[in-house]
Amino acid sequence: MQKYSFEHYYLFYSGFVAGNSFEKDIRIPEDADIGNYVVDVLSPGTDGVYGTTTHGEGELMDAVLDEHGIGVGDLEAKSRDEFLKIIEDATVNKSGSDDVMVTLSFSVALVSQQLSF
Repeated sequence: MQKYSFEHYYLFYSGFVAGNSFEKDIRIPEDADIGNYVVDVLSPGTDGVYGTTTHGEGELMDAVLDEHGIGVGDLEAKSRDEFLKIIEDATVNKSGSDDVMVTLSFSVALVSQQLSF
């Protein structure tokens, strides 16, 4: 499994879907910035490949890079929205694709404890 990280907006993990479900534990560091986060979960659909590429489960980044004819370095200057559009154009928005994407969100908040004596 490869992990790609693009500072400030995207952390990319590969994983596998089994029985129409998935599970992925992602540890949130104690020093994580307070705020709202978005998680985009993609599945290659019933044909087992992303978009119209030959790349399947666990190879999303390879599919995106090949579809656009770019390298990882070409993505580093992109905003989160630009990066997501590149992924969508190679997968769920690609003509003939049966890929599926779900967007989830969560918040990191400051936890405060008050002790009384």
